[in-house]
Amino acid sequence: MDSVTGITLPQSLRGDAERAVEHLRRYYSARLESVPEDERMLFDGAFFDHWAPEDPRPNVFTAEDVVAVQFLDAPIDNWSAIVRILYERSDELSRLLIEIGHDRDLATVPVAELGPGWPAEKLNRALQEIVGIGPVIASKLIARKRPHLYPIQDQRIRALTGLTEHNFVTTVHGELTRNDVFAERLAQVRDRAGLAEKISVVRTFAVIAWSEQAQIDARQRRDFPYRP
Repeated sequence: MDSVTGITLPQSLRGDAERAVEHLRRYYSARLESVPEDERMLFDGAFFDHWAPEDPRPNVFTAEDVVAVQFLDAPIDNWSAIVRILYERSDELSRLLIEIGHDRDLATVPVAELGPGWPAEKLNRALQEIVGIGPVIASKLIARKRPHLYPIQDQRIRALTGLTEHNFVTTVHGELTRNDVFAERLAQVRDRAGLAEKISVVRTFAVIAWSEQAQIDARQRRDFPYRP
């Protein structure tokens, strides 16, 4: 499977994509009943998708959201940032979530809507105006509220894909909308791994890319800091 946008796609998605399925089953093994208990591995990130999964307040950042991002190695260490998200700037952030609208697949967003005026991008900028919140934590907070719409990025995922914080969302969007095989393959490997459809295709992509880069880093004995 070749890219149409220049993004470096995970090698594990090629061929029968069995390795991609293995990445997902390994990452989510603690949440999969089909995996024998003695074979399960504890990846904190597997609980990001399941922490208070029924969101009763989709247009308000809550303490549950702050806790959830901790599972993705993105602790918000700056207490003043938490105060700003949950209290001081809560109304402003909620207005932007309302402007984004309900959760929908990233691929359904017309390309003309992307850019500085896209509500999700405005929310991204607003979050990053808060001291202690950078592109990594911002993407995870937005993905917490709109998991099918907004792709998670971090240093590992960007290292594998060759993207930057500035072109990440638009390039992933371009690949999903112009490469039918890409979106279809992600949905297929998610289903084969036994994951529910609530695990979005952009989240599936993030887990596979992160897992593949983690193996590369282990071989090269290097690591990335998980900070804003």
